[in-house]
Amino acid sequence: MNKLLLNESPLIILPSLALELGLNEAIFLQQLHYWILKSSIELDNKNWVYRTTKEFPFWSILTIKRIIN
Repeated sequence: MNKLLLNESPLIILPSLALELGLNEAIFLQQLHYWILKSSIELDNKNWVYRTTKEFPFWSILTIKRIIN
């Protein structure tokens, strides 16, 4: 179990965002925001990101779809 503690980049979520949107939605939105800031793909003056569902191994595909909706 000790090997599961901060051996990789943690997800950082503001409690106020989680209260406003819900925990899953806050996690997803924060990660999306991070990826957009790091993105080098620009189309029509907007940054784009491409990710797979494997970015969130703790959620099922159905859960990810619900979060996005």
